[in-house]
Amino acid sequence: DEETAGATGGLPSRGPLFGCLPRCLPPSPSRGCRGKTAKQQRRPATRIDPWLVADGPDAVALPWTDEEQHAVENLRAELGEGAGRAPEGLLFQIAHSRQLDAPHAADIWRRHLQAHDRLRVADVTDAEVIDAYSVGFCVCCGKDVDGRPMIWVRMKLSEPSTMSPALVVRNTWLAQDSVLAGSDDGNRNGICFVYDLRGVGLKNVSFDPVAVGSSLWGATSHASHISRVWLLDAPRIFFVAWAACKHFVPSHLRELVRFHSIDADSDAPFDVICPGSELPAYAGGDAARFGGVYSDVMLDRLQRQELAYRPAPVIHSSVVETEWLSASGVTPTQGES
Repeated sequence: DEETAGATGGLPSRGPLFGCLPRCLPPSPSRGCRGKTAKQQRRPATRIDPWLVADGPDAVALPWTDEEQHAVENLRAELGEGAGRAPEGLLFQIAHSRQLDAPHAADIWRRHLQAHDRLRVADVTDAEVIDAYSVGFCVCCGKDVDGRPMIWVRMKLSEPSTMSPALVVRNTWLAQDSVLAGSDDGNRNGICFVYDLRGVGLKNVSFDPVAVGSSLWGATSHASHISRVWLLDAPRIFFVAWAACKHFVPSHLRELVRFHSIDADSDAPFDVICPGSELPAYAGGDAARFGGVYSDVMLDRLQRQELAYRPAPVIHSSVVETEWLSASGVTPTQGES
């Protein structure tokens, strides 16, 4: 069963195949909803989408369709009120992770909780995450040619042997949750992963089947809509690793993989992936827009997001949050800023 591949057996003591599966975008924390009833927590039909704030303070997300409303309601009923209940603010994301199929969405959420417990993901601290990202393997960027939020990874800077499986999985989950946090359009369009494989060598891959299986099982046990995976300039060592380990990746994700060779002589070598204006700074993008520290941007967007593996932390005031809340018409309550 591909959905549970790698879930059995002892946990690996080494890192996974690749350090993580991460991403980035303009910082915008999502709104919390503690202390409210389920009915009060449901989102209004028209609201500010934090992904669109960068395009103007009056930008709003499209209203939820009847199909989306019904999927969220059915998902809420599927999960019930017990230990497996998902945070209200994640239901839209979870529903879209399986194309609004509530029973299948509920299954991936339960698998997410299983991976959380088995890998002890909650034991990893934000400080460890920040330290892992400090080597620069994940970089800030924008949207792809179809408007999907991108997660862009420089694989030559990722060394799996320096990270535990729990750290790899937490890095991945945080990146996915932050790119989708509060963004209806992001959840509808899905995430586009971009892996820059230029310069990848033996230190950047693992051939330990237990480590690879456990780490990929954990990384893919996340309720998010993924719609494209780009692998750029894959070297021979990567193809060897991919052939040995791709069976650990669920088939619906393998079908999304696209290989692309970068033409260094082209004026727009990444145009099949995204416009030049959406590229990370190292690839020629706008340093003023995408030159921020990845972990800072990622964690900033998750300040108000309740996650199964990471309780919403104490909010620290920031210009970014103040501007976003102002655009959303929200006044922080005492103690939240």
